[in-house]
Amino acid sequence: MRFQEDHHYIEKALRGNMNAFGQLIQKHEKYAFTLALRILKNREEAEEAAQDAFMKAYHSFKTFEGKSKFTTWLYKIGFYP
Repeated sequence: MRFQEDHHYIEKALRGNMNAFGQLIQKHEKYAFTLALRILKNREEAEEAAQDAFMKAYHSFKTFEGKSKFTTWLYKIGFYP
């Protein structure tokens, strides 16, 4: 599947379109899992951490200001202590 630029999904998601947020998840789920696996070095824990990061993103999405890339923001709120 070919994805559009993040800002396309972000604008829609900020207006309440959760399908657009789902598209962001699909687009970046491998990134989140790979990052979590590098940090945790355990596949099961990495899967859970990636899910948790997207849940944090979902609950904090209105705080996304667009000053950074979505993946940078996801890393900051999901994986940075």
